[in-house]
Amino acid sequence: MNRPTRAKEYAKCRVPTIRQRCQPQVPGMSLTDVILEGVHQLLAQAIEAEVTGWIESHKRLVDQDGHCMVVRNGRLPTRSIVTGVGPVVVTQPRVHDRRIVGENTRGEPVDANGQPIHE
Repeated sequence: MNRPTRAKEYAKCRVPTIRQRCQPQVPGMSLTDVILEGVHQLLAQAIEAEVTGWIESHKRLVDQDGHCMVVRNGRLPTRSIVTGVGPVVVTQPRVHDRRIVGENTRGEPVDANGQPIHE
């Protein structure tokens, strides 16, 4: 009697394989692309939250005219960060910090970036 082997019986099952279950729902995107997109979004949110929190913690610092000393100032150039899943492109918010933190060699007040402050 010719009985089917277990492997042949399993082959008839319609259970999706691991590869089929891991296929992304977006056509044309591989699993790596989906992971890279998730990492990109996570890094962008983390950087944005950190900058927002830092600016908020310095919001009370104002000059004699009532202007905030620490403000957003556009974005830095886009750069690539190498992660475990591959390179991820990020854009970091730029912060303008006008607090006086010291003096240069000529005795002029300088901001947090070492730039002279003209009063």
